[in-house]
Amino acid sequence: MPDLRTCFQLLLVTCLGIALTACATARDPNGYAYPADFKNYSVNVGVPFHYEVSIGSITTWWKDGRIAGGKPIGSRATGWVMGGTAGIMDGPIPDIVDFEYQALYEEKIYHVRFEITPHVKRVMYEKFYIRRPANGPLRPRYRRVISFGIMPGGRYVVWIESRRDDAIEVARGQAEFVETTPYYKEFREGRHGRAVQLNGLRPEWSPEHWTAYDNILKGDSTRQNRYPDNPEYWMPPKLEDLPPEAWKQGDMTPWRKRLPEVEVNPQMFIYKYSYWKQLEKKYPQERSGAQ
Repeated sequence: MPDLRTCFQLLLVTCLGIALTACATARDPNGYAYPADFKNYSVNVGVPFHYEVSIGSITTWWKDGRIAGGKPIGSRATGWVMGGTAGIMDGPIPDIVDFEYQALYEEKIYHVRFEITPHVKRVMYEKFYIRRPANGPLRPRYRRVISFGIMPGGRYVVWIESRRDDAIEVARGQAEFVETTPYYKEFREGRHGRAVQLNGLRPEWSPEHWTAYDNILKGDSTRQNRYPDNPEYWMPPKLEDLPPEAWKQGDMTPWRKRLPEVEVNPQMFIYKYSYWKQLEKKYPQERSGAQ
């Protein structure tokens, strides 16, 4: 039977091993240290409900010109924030996210080149703990997801998050206009073109307005901001507005902002209903499986 001294030594070695594992780091090609258990990240692109865009692929880069990762999409993003996605990319957070998209109704191609600052990386590499479910054990999380919200006119907003309730806004920008695409003219006369005519492109709307608009369309015209405790019905805080090191927490509830009031054409709800009905006919197995 081991003596007390041996037991203490075993306990000390075990605790030291746990501490070393928790503090283990690796380095990216720039020499920037990051947690060794941070294995991947993803890039999402979303748009307002009716403002459809087409995305070919998303590429991530290091500043020296080397490709960090990339995934072909070859599809259309049709949902605000979490629409089309580049999927999961292995490795540490890159320096640059780069992609082009076709704004079908505007008949234009835009180019987005977003540089991830060291401070944003630091926030993404910060591990925090949350309970999932609410009465369950604490689980570790990283803000691995870089989400782009694309708005009419080439404007965009960027969030980092693991879930909607820990999202933080890190940038707003203007995409570079590349060229016109008149071969999408038929889109104006189609189903989504009708939706744009109903609601308009609203170039004066901010990301807050588009978030409110999307939330209203998730329900019906009588449910605007109906769930005040639901993080989807609030605007994530800006990183620059947070108190020092508040981003180390997982819950951004104390700093999120109420969404503004917006008006939505009642015909949009009829359009939304018919849109989902057409999807059910086109993809009956997928829609039934999702339910």
